[in-house]
Amino acid sequence: MKKPVMFLLFWILNSVLVYLAALTFPEVYVLGTFRLTVMWAAVVSGFFWTLLVWVEKKFAKKFGLKFGKPSERILFYIVANFVAIWLVARFAPYTGFGLASFLWAFGLGVVGSLVQFVVWRMLRRK
Repeated sequence: MKKPVMFLLFWILNSVLVYLAALTFPEVYVLGTFRLTVMWAAVVSGFFWTLLVWVEKKFAKKFGLKFGKPSERILFYIVANFVAIWLVARFAPYTGFGLASFLWAFGLGVVGSLVQFVVWRMLRRK
């Protein structure tokens, strides 16, 4: 698939993951501000999450990080998703996404990485 289509698909996927996390654990993940509705906050935070992971991937390639084994790739994406989610949450007034602790960012990063990996594998088979 083309890169813009993949970016759009992962943006939608990440937005849905953020929305479901806030729906499932409302005491931990918070969506919305006085400017952004819950849905717009999910879309905006999903966009920045996706953008940051793609930028981190470009930096990894630029600095010569190679991922030979699937386990190395999964570990990279867990860390990349964790950092991206944490950064998105640090800018909560602008993204509309907040969380209670960095540990919850790590948890969402792990779940997000696994879901993204499954979706990526399904798309690569076609």
